[in-house]
Amino acid sequence: LGQTVAAARGFSPATSRRRFRVGTGDALEQALVVEIFIAVAKLAPAVALDSVPCGPEEIPELIVAGEIDIGLGVPVPHGDRVCHRVVAREPVLLAMRRDHPLARGPLTIERWLAAEHLVVTGQTRGATIEDLALQKLGIERRVARRCQTYQVAGQFIAQSNLVAVVPAYYAELFGQSGSLVTREFAIATPDLEVALYWATTADGDPGGVWLRDLILEQIERLNVRRARRATKQH
Repeated sequence: LGQTVAAARGFSPATSRRRFRVGTGDALEQALVVEIFIAVAKLAPAVALDSVPCGPEEIPELIVAGEIDIGLGVPVPHGDRVCHRVVAREPVLLAMRRDHPLARGPLTIERWLAAEHLVVTGQTRGATIEDLALQKLGIERRVARRCQTYQVAGQFIAQSNLVAVVPAYYAELFGQSGSLVTREFAIATPDLEVALYWATTADGDPGGVWLRDLILEQIERLNVRRARRATKQH
């Protein structure tokens, strides 16, 4: 009923006082949600926007329960009450402190395997995307540390000999710190996909459609800025 009434009223960003809740994890919040906050503040100054911490596997359930309006995370299985669209495909990079031995010279698989590894994951167990790639090659690495957030990972590898595999959107934040550098990964791994989630019933909600379009626009702008920086570096 509420969605039907909202659709009938329409949505005016300039005057709306609506509150939206976006569910996402640590890495995407730091890499993307800030840009969304800024864009919403410019276009819809009275609209409230909450970033709700959650893992990708929680997003469909939270959307169905009405606890979040939109989710951002890697694609996960879900029922027909939730829609998703892949909005970004990110390569993974290797991050390390600026004076790390792997920051110089050829980055071979042998040198990478010989390093100490830190894994960022919300899983208590199981293989990561780089481990799956290694399994296909019949090799295995030794993981010395596991942590839950890229923020903690960045702080730790800046003060140690450990290296960490990170998605490109977060690698940019690492680079801004000045103490960390990233390099292309030593083995071929699939890109990390980022999906946008929403309730099937929200397809007719003008406010929800507006916010989803805004998020897509911000992702495109980030991609354009990144491509320009990469061109300048080369």
